[in-house]
Amino acid sequence: MISIISPILGNPSKVKTFISSFLDNTQGQFKLLENIELIIIDDGSEVNLKETVKAFTQKFDERKWRLIFLRNEKNEGRAFSRNKAAKFATCEWLFFVDIDNLLQQGCLKKLYSIVLSSKVPLVVRANVRCWPKLTSTSNYLHYFDSRYLGSRYAGTVKIEYRYFASDAFLINKSVFDSLQGFDESFRHYGCEDEEFGARLRAKNIPYFFCSDALLYDNDSPTLDRACARMIPYARYSVPILIRKHPTIIDKLLFPQAENLKNIKSAILKGVLYCANSIKFNEILRILLNKLDNRKKFKVNPVFYKVVLAMYYIKGYSKRNKND
Repeated sequence: MISIISPILGNPSKVKTFISSFLDNTQGQFKLLENIELIIIDDGSEVNLKETVKAFTQKFDERKWRLIFLRNEKNEGRAFSRNKAAKFATCEWLFFVDIDNLLQQGCLKKLYSIVLSSKVPLVVRANVRCWPKLTSTSNYLHYFDSRYLGSRYAGTVKIEYRYFASDAFLINKSVFDSLQGFDESFRHYGCEDEEFGARLRAKNIPYFFCSDALLYDNDSPTLDRACARMIPYARYSVPILIRKHPTIIDKLLFPQAENLKNIKSAILKGVLYCANSIKFNEILRILLNKLDNRKKFKVNPVFYKVVLAMYYIKGYSKRNKND
C-alpha cells in the first residue's frame, strides 16, 4: 500500500535511529498496516550503510514488510536519489521522508487511513516539528519550528502549494511517475521542492496537510547552517526555478529580491547590499547566536528573517550569466 522512501548521506547511527523509531512507533500495528515497504537509499555516504540497514531485515520479515537498500556510489543529490528509489517502489503510494524525521505514534496509521478513504489522487504533507524540549530553550529553534505548518494548522486541511515541501509527503505513485519525478537539474541546495510543487499545482492535484501524522525533526538545525544555505540557494537554485516557472516569483522565500520592477524592492535590496558590505550580516548572525538561550532572552522572529534575507542577498549578488 505504502512505500516509504528515505535518502541518506550520513552515518550508521542516523539509519539506526530512523529505522528503530519507525519500528517502535508502529509496534502492534502490523496487522492493520499491510503491504508496507521501507526503501533506504544511501547517496554516496563515506561508509557503506548496507549492513546497518540489513541488520533490521528479520524484524521486517516478522511483520511481513519489505526492507530495501539502494546505494549511489557517488553523491547524486536528493532529487536523483528519490527518483531512483521510486523506480524500485512496488506500492501504490509513496511516502517520502527525510532520514532525520522520526515517525511518531499514529503517523503511518493516519496516512494509511487517508489512503484507504481516498477516491482521487492527492498529496498529503505530514506534520514535521522540532522537539518541544528544544524549542523551549533555543530562540532559533523556536523560530525554526514556527515555520512548520503544524504551528498554524490542526487536523487535515487543504492548503496551497506554496507550502509544498518534500521532507515528509505522501503521493500516488501514478501521479509521481506522470510528472517524471523530481527535476534533477537542481544540483545545489533547495528549489527542487518548489519546482515539483509547481508542477503538481498545474495538474490541480489536491494538496492537504495532516497534523495528526506527526514526525519530529531529529536533526540539529542551526542559524549558521541556514545562513550558509541561503547563499547557494539564491545564487544557483532560485534562478533555475524562475526560468522554469516565471510566475512563481511571488511565492518565493524572498520575492522582493527577485522583483526587478518594484522601486520598494530595489530600495530594500540596496539597503541589504550596504549592510552586507560592512559585514552587518555576520555581526547580526553572531549576536543572534549569543542570544540563543530562550530562558534568558526572547528574540523577535523578525531578526531571523532579516539575517536570512541578508545572506540571500549575498548569494543573489554572486549570480552571473554563466551560473
